[in-house]
Amino acid sequence: MAAGVELDILSTEKLNVTLVSERLWVGRILPPELHGCAWPLLKCLMSSTANSGERAGFFSFTQDEDELTLMMDDWCHHVFASSASASAITYMPRRWRAFEFRLGALAWEVPGVMSFLSTLMSESQISILKVASYDRDFLLVQETDVAGASRLIQERLHLDVDCLKEAMQEKLATRRMGLAAGEGEEGEEGSFSQSRRAEAPDSEYGDGASSTDGRGGRAGSSRAAEESESDVAAGASDGAHPWSTDDSDGLYVKVLPTNLVVVRLQLAMLSLSTHALIQRLLFSSSRGRRCFWSYTHVEDEVSLIVDDLTLQDFPEEALVGGTSTRWRPLMLAGRSFAFNETGVVSAMFAPYEDGVPLLNISTFSTNVTLVEDSDIERALSAFKLPHKVLECEESDGED
Repeated sequence: MAAGVELDILSTEKLNVTLVSERLWVGRILPPELHGCAWPLLKCLMSSTANSGERAGFFSFTQDEDELTLMMDDWCHHVFASSASASAITYMPRRWRAFEFRLGALAWEVPGVMSFLSTLMSESQISILKVASYDRDFLLVQETDVAGASRLIQERLHLDVDCLKEAMQEKLATRRMGLAAGEGEEGEEGSFSQSRRAEAPDSEYGDGASSTDGRGGRAGSSRAAEESESDVAAGASDGAHPWSTDDSDGLYVKVLPTNLVVVRLQLAMLSLSTHALIQRLLFSSSRGRRCFWSYTHVEDEVSLIVDDLTLQDFPEEALVGGTSTRWRPLMLAGRSFAFNETGVVSAMFAPYEDGVPLLNISTFSTNVTLVEDSDIERALSAFKLPHKVLECEESDGED
């Protein structure tokens, strides 16, 4: 990568895990401030076309109706900090590091590796963020947790296929027994827990970083708080519950009214795709069918998770992939989560335990699980939470 060499954490015949060299910043921009950040956003988007010394090594964003979540390296952070819009960005109070997972054939032979790993991280009191892309997964941990997360990955994922399957099955059986008995261990999957590490003062993270909400937590969606309880359908109440009683108070799942496809944008076509990217980012409605999308640029890959309407704006030869699979985003809503809170990503993998294939993406305020349309009911049942299905009016999302 441009800023340094990745560190090998684990390499087997079917799995490769590396630690991305860059230290990452995680922040957000609220919708009213978005146009004011157009210049740094455009510069980071187009950095791969610049000279090697003037390009990003890691730049990812996820846009929904409430915010634009940024995950970026020091080069991109400097671009934003040097702009007139620096104060428009709120940063998480700690720096993060990203583990890159290339699962290859293992994803088919042993599905659920990321679900298994997110459970282990939760049990070890390691707070994580998740990024999904076209052909790889990224798991972010705070800098102070890199050593512990590395050891956990090396110790628990070095097994051969059969042993890894057995370990995953044992973990699932143990967790289900604990949840059914209401005796899940602290930090168990689905049970949110506050890390006991002391937070450093905000001054340690200067460089124009805005402060958090004063409680060290991520601000929750204002729209989520305002939605009427009468609009939220009750969740299933039988069987093992993936959330502890205290944790689930006020939580519900929003089914967003869009269908998404995962594609790769060819780097050689990035310049010709500028109009489509800027149109989607700055000038399209963030409601209805265009209510959610994600962009990730790492090394030689640009990955998009985007709606069908937006795909039509790109040059035909610019995109690779985009099979018949369409993904529906299920967003966790109802309260805010602290930066050092564990178990959020792990709990959002609950549908996988019922055989539902999924993708998972963390945002500044919450977490989103993507499932196929045909699996929505099974996914909602697995969460055991109330839910609200947002409908898309015929004109929603159209420009």
